[in-house]
Amino acid sequence: MRRLSATLALAAAILAPGLGAAQAAFPPGLSARHWIAPATVVAGDEVVYTLVVEETVPGAADKLVQETSLPPFANVESLRVTRTASRTSSIRAEGAGTIRTTTHTCRIVADEPGESRIPAARLRVGEEWFETDQLLLRVNPVLVVDGAGALVVPFTSPSGDVTAHLRKRLFIQIVLPAAPQVEKESLILMYMYRDPEAGELLDWKTSDYLWGNDIKFPNMSQTRGIDTSLEWETVMLDGTRYLRAPILRATMIPLRSGQLTLFVPEVNVSFTVPVKTPEQRRLLKATAEMPNLSIDVPDSAVAASPPEPAP
Repeated sequence: MRRLSATLALAAAILAPGLGAAQAAFPPGLSARHWIAPATVVAGDEVVYTLVVEETVPGAADKLVQETSLPPFANVESLRVTRTASRTSSIRAEGAGTIRTTTHTCRIVADEPGESRIPAARLRVGEEWFETDQLLLRVNPVLVVDGAGALVVPFTSPSGDVTAHLRKRLFIQIVLPAAPQVEKESLILMYMYRDPEAGELLDWKTSDYLWGNDIKFPNMSQTRGIDTSLEWETVMLDGTRYLRAPILRATMIPLRSGQLTLFVPEVNVSFTVPVKTPEQRRLLKATAEMPNLSIDVPDSAVAASPPEPAP
């Protein structure tokens, strides 16, 4: 499974328009633009694709575009359409002509972190096809909440409906110091949050231990195996009630200044949800794939070296 990296300063996702692809010049009287919103997305988020086509024609019955082809989202790995395309049209008079505006929209979900290239939309005028530019969608596994030092990592599954079910219902929060608050002995916490309505949590386990180069963890409390005896407490986050339990607590002692990397283990869970009746339940599994986190350590946070023993 691929590892993903993130820094506290750049933890938010980015949606960037255009890949610099060649674009045919549209004929006179025709323009088209497309985009995806919102601009910041996390794996499992739903986004809206919009294509707006404007035609300047002599009269309301005239048109330039004979056929419109939206990007083939089904051919893009990790993307799926949740609501098929809809179309609205409007006509307005301008000067001696008429402007026809056609808007196409559909909803898609990015299930996995990474980059997805959205192909061009295509318009046919007569026998010739014209294309928009492409779009680049970057999906980050990490969402910043509660300031720069608190990160949230969602759970995802190869099954898209499981990922959608767990969105904002089950996730991991990592709380770690952000520069310049890094100290000689800094506390790192990792919590699991769950919405009681998400399903019945059966078990969970981490894939490895927290570790890092040039970092010591003298007081680490972490359970790697199955543990259903977590101490849950009720908390409010962004106006929503969750059950929260600590799954890792560690004291971090940096051995040098500069940028250090923390390698955080992924978390795997098994849970059940009702299918038709409370007695009929479906077993589901999901993973929170942790990014490698970079921390900027100031010189003041490095513990002094112990004195050399006397000869």
